[in-house]
Amino acid sequence: MTDHRCFPIRFRTADAIESVSDRFARQGLLTGSVNRAECVFHRVHPKDISSDTAKQARRLLAVMSGSVTDCREFMLTCIKPGAGRLRRMPDPTWRSVDAKMRIATFNLENLGSRFHDAEAFDDRLGILRPQLERLRADILCLQEINALRSEPGGERQLIALERLIEGSPYQSFNCISTHHPNTMRPADRHNLAILSRWPIETSRQFHHTLVEPPTHRVVAAVPGNVETQTLTWDRPVLYARIVPPDGFPLDIVNLHLKAPLAASIPGQKLDKFAWKSTSGWAEGYYIAALKRAGQALEVRLLIDRLFDANPEAAILVAGDFNAEEREVPTRIVAADLEDTGNGRLAKRALILLERHCSDPLRFTIIHRGRKTAYDHMLASRQLMARFEDLEIHNEALGDELVAYAAIGDSPESYHAPMVASFLDR
Repeated sequence: MTDHRCFPIRFRTADAIESVSDRFARQGLLTGSVNRAECVFHRVHPKDISSDTAKQARRLLAVMSGSVTDCREFMLTCIKPGAGRLRRMPDPTWRSVDAKMRIATFNLENLGSRFHDAEAFDDRLGILRPQLERLRADILCLQEINALRSEPGGERQLIALERLIEGSPYQSFNCISTHHPNTMRPADRHNLAILSRWPIETSRQFHHTLVEPPTHRVVAAVPGNVETQTLTWDRPVLYARIVPPDGFPLDIVNLHLKAPLAASIPGQKLDKFAWKSTSGWAEGYYIAALKRAGQALEVRLLIDRLFDANPEAAILVAGDFNAEEREVPTRIVAADLEDTGNGRLAKRALILLERHCSDPLRFTIIHRGRKTAYDHMLASRQLMARFEDLEIHNEALGDELVAYAAIGDSPESYHAPMVASFLDR
């Protein structure tokens, strides 16, 4: 007996069916011929059956996005030799696992900081690559990518990221990244990137684009010179509009907000982490919080502009908020109905996808033994209509504070990646 698994795919014309048939045959994915009834995949190795085979088929179809439509339904049947029973698709609206769109976020934690130590960087690749592969993402939001020079005096490039995705499906993805606000080149540290299986229709970074830099009159400086500082955000926010083959536009916002570490105050530091006075630390912590909340405000203003342009916008905000669910930055971006107090604004609120997970599994970092979530994914209600599942890959996550003290040059990221699944429209 054979085990048949069906995957619904639609084509515009009979010519498109024949063209796809030829492509599948050349890839060794097809036995038999394709007509208006059904075609058959055949793979010998069991692990290539089902999800992997279907994924390869969909990749081929994505290349031919012009031929995929809702006008003609077609069955692709995957055969696993020697097992199971015949199963037919009961409903033309059925979706396989591989028919879902997967969007992920991952803070890579200073990727490239040890690039010139070949052995140490290879250790990092050996840890991070399997994590990226497990995500099986169609759209990938990445944070903390350092830019490097291939030669002294050369321009900085995302060489470490290129090495990380080399040989993986992500290597063929479209990629955009942030740049230094004063140049058109990547910053030396902590760039953001969005990788997409599908074309990126438009993109832009936001860095004091919608919010002017606030000023602050420093009061705890040593010696007691009072000065006014202009507080600029540490990093831009990265926006992309992506249109998958189903024609349903997605507005993706990738962010990395200021860390909850006190900003420097002139004359108040003993060393990197030690302060001379509690007043100096308190003012530095206040400035850091102000920057984090200010950048969150810029993200919320961007979201509102997207809703102004399209009240039914499918928006996803993802990244490292450096804040928990009920802290100020996350609340500013989410704009919950409970906070705005106006039912007419409910459609502009974003929903935290981690609420889909049970409490014991709802964490992306461990700090001093405490599990919490600093990384978040938030979706608009229009996108929530297609939401199905959220995975937080935190099984191997270590305590970042313990690692910093006890492990030299750890190759891991102490942020757990997250991936959300959405049904095709």
